[in-house]
Amino acid sequence: MNMTAASEPVFKSIFGNDWQKLPRVFHRHYACRAGTIDTAACEGVMEIRTSWLGRILAPLFYLSGTLVPYAGENIRATVRFESAVKGGKHGIVFDRVFYFPGKKPYRFRSVMLPAGGNEMIEHTRLGLGWRAAFVWTGDKIDMRHRGYTLNIFGTSLPLPVEWLMGRGNASETAIDDNRFAMTMDITHPLWGRVFGYSGIFTMTEDAAA
Repeated sequence: MNMTAASEPVFKSIFGNDWQKLPRVFHRHYACRAGTIDTAACEGVMEIRTSWLGRILAPLFYLSGTLVPYAGENIRATVRFESAVKGGKHGIVFDRVFYFPGKKPYRFRSVMLPAGGNEMIEHTRLGLGWRAAFVWTGDKIDMRHRGYTLNIFGTSLPLPVEWLMGRGNASETAIDDNRFAMTMDITHPLWGRVFGYSGIFTMTEDAAA
């Protein structure tokens, strides 16, 4: 189990020895510390893609507060990061807002909590979760699919729904000290890409030093 010391970035223990190798923009991106009320923020423009299966699943995305139920290009998005504690674990809240033309802003709020080693579980509304390993490859951060989960009474149980949802993977690449590019795709073994988004983000607020 990861033991993140108070006042150290939550993600420092996730990346381990690779933490010091991360580009500065990622130190800013993942700066929120355990045991604090740190906040940070970024803003970007995104392309959001969905397939016929993604469109079928869109009502589930909407009801569960997971992912984004619409597609579009040049979609402005903001993300606010907040230190958090849930179930005795130090984590980070990701509070995302997507601004689609002609629609009410769509909010997608989740909390990432350590799950052992270099893995985190992103918990969303209704107890659904995505488990991923965070890996620094030397030129980008990969978030590699390790399964879906369902939180029941504080315990994250494996939820084997890859046959329906596909597998999620994401990556982030530093552009400079202020900007990073990100991409995320959910790919089904039979139907190909179900859902995906990509964009370039600029840090707009730093956590307190």
